[in-house]
Amino acid sequence: MNRTFRYAMRTIPVTAACLLAVAILATPKSAPMAQVDPATLEGGWLGVGIRDDEQPGVYVNMVMPDSPAAACGLERGMRVLAINGNPVRETAEMIGEVGANPAGSTVVVRVAGGPDGAPERDLHAILTVRPSSTADFGRAMVGRPFPEIQAAMVQSGDRATVAPADGKVRVVEYWATWCGPCNAAVPTLNAMNAELPSDRFELVAVANEEREVVAPFVDVHEVTYRTMVDPSGEANAALWVMALPTYFVVDTSNTIVGFYSGGGELAAMRTHVERLLSAPTEQLEPAE
Repeated sequence: MNRTFRYAMRTIPVTAACLLAVAILATPKSAPMAQVDPATLEGGWLGVGIRDDEQPGVYVNMVMPDSPAAACGLERGMRVLAINGNPVRETAEMIGEVGANPAGSTVVVRVAGGPDGAPERDLHAILTVRPSSTADFGRAMVGRPFPEIQAAMVQSGDRATVAPADGKVRVVEYWATWCGPCNAAVPTLNAMNAELPSDRFELVAVANEEREVVAPFVDVHEVTYRTMVDPSGEANAALWVMALPTYFVVDTSNTIVGFYSGGGELAAMRTHVERLLSAPTEQLEPAE
């Protein structure tokens, strides 16, 4: 059974503003962990992950594909300054302001910044009904290019691209040392790494932990595939990883063609990879 992932040790209730649990990055380790009961969530859904920021407003670190946020033009890296004219200075305020509006209503989102560094402007988002589960949010990434994200190599600490566009088929695993199903999968993944052709296939594992934690685990368990660390959680956020383990299958064009969550899907994932290797130009949907 997979385990819902909590970024930076904290999950906060959303009153349906964003996710069933909004991912907060760079939260102090001493911050209290809050649980959220999905049955208590009401209001409309925007579809963003947010965190507090030193600059004015609330920082957007995730935008769910095909969500109200994506439809209105919200992008990762923007800062939300106000909702319906009401200033938001921290995540709790934004959660309350969005959650006060029902599904189907339009909210005015005042934003600044973003990838282009644009000035303040208003976006109009039509809220929808919240999804019933966050565990499979990563499935929405299927059919999209794998993001150009980096993480640190566990042994050297050097930063490198998680999935370079080099024509290989890849499995990118998101895991953690504390995750039981992740640990149990290591022998199977080692075998997969050894048995599939290294000139056409690569297995990459990304952990949302410090090198000092992951490196001893890799040594003790004799992990043979490329292992990276991303303590900030940005690599996880880019792909909406909300449960561990999560596996993305990436084809030769660097497109995500498969999403598998939990330790029980390893056989199906390998079958998918072998089909891609036997027909490298064919993009296949994940097996049901």
